[in-house]
Amino acid sequence: NACLNCHQDQTAAQIDQQQQQMWPNWQRVRLQNSPTEELDAGLADGPKALLSGDPVRQAIAAFEMGQIAGADRAKLYLRIPWLLQALQDDRPGVRRFAWRSLKSLDVELGLGLANLLEKFDYTGSDAERAVAVQHLQASFATLEKHDWPAPSPSSALNARYQFDPEILASLLQRGAASEKQIDIGE
Repeated sequence: NACLNCHQDQTAAQIDQQQQQMWPNWQRVRLQNSPTEELDAGLADGPKALLSGDPVRQAIAAFEMGQIAGADRAKLYLRIPWLLQALQDDRPGVRRFAWRSLKSLDVELGLGLANLLEKFDYTGSDAERAVAVQHLQASFATLEKHDWPAPSPSSALNARYQFDPEILASLLQRGAASEKQIDIGE
């Protein structure tokens, strides 16, 4: 659903409901969720696509999460853990967009992660990236978040902006599935 590219903080069900109100006579095809998707059915589509979508959707989601103009400032905070997780993706393109989006959010929100973000090399070795991401996540964990908005259930984050481990594992498993891979010389 193309609407979810911009409305990343909404679930597919929310968008579907809005579309039904806007176009009541439009016939739509209903797709049935797989058993692994039931766990995250209420999750906002943008973050879900970032970790479990096909490679193109992942890249688009990583890019869109860095778009600040017109975004609700309170919702920008919710994007940070997702983008930090995307820095560990196996595709350099997804990592690059996630890194650029994190840099934009860092400037906009004054997170103080700039020095650590500059040390991250999205084309570096797995070991180098793992160390850089570990430092970024540790620094993010120490940020004072009491003024930040409470994460909504559709974010899969708790009050400390940490993932629900079961949902994260499900998304990462789906993201690694071979049937959604593309081979276009990415």
